[in-house]
Amino acid sequence: MSRPRRRSENVMNPQEFPPPRQQWDQWATAPIELPRAPRPHRRRTVLLLVIGAVLLVLAGGAGGFVIGKGQNASGVKSTTDTVAATSSTTTSATPTVYDIPIRPSDFEMNVEVLEKKCFGSAGCVVEFSVRPTLLTSSEFLKGRSFRVVYEVIGTEDEMTDYFTLSGTDMRIDDSLRAETESSDAEITAKVIKVTEE
Repeated sequence: MSRPRRRSENVMNPQEFPPPRQQWDQWATAPIELPRAPRPHRRRTVLLLVIGAVLLVLAGGAGGFVIGKGQNASGVKSTTDTVAATSSTTTSATPTVYDIPIRPSDFEMNVEVLEKKCFGSAGCVVEFSVRPTLLTSSEFLKGRSFRVVYEVIGTEDEMTDYFTLSGTDMRIDDSLRAETESSDAEITAKVIKVTEE
């Protein structure tokens, strides 16, 4: 046996059509309740984000371990540990003094004639010194050593020499000697190679 259904106050009886004015007013002013969307579970979301971050860190550490224990091109196992492999990837992109190259264009070479002896059409014997000037900041030299090769132009024979820099300390020959074709010949010098030692 089925139970009789209860009638709602707002449900219209089909025999009372059209409904009375009072019924229309109730329907028009009755608040409409929509079903609420379920609220997201904040705790669950935060927990999932934390777990994801931990897994990401662990995967990154494992990647560094794999890189650190890899093989080189010859197939020989590398003995580099994880710390070395991961620390090289986290270094700052700011260049250090050691990253800044010293080039031949960073030097200006001045030649000073110390003595000149000429023999008519036979040419001259000239004693001279070369004085390099660094055109860049001396800060770039601190803690570094260089061998700077330069060529002398204007002499009868081609002439190359070098000087060394250790930080800002320079070692260079005090004087050089060469022959020129005439007393009007101009001797100049220019740096052709800089090698860091």
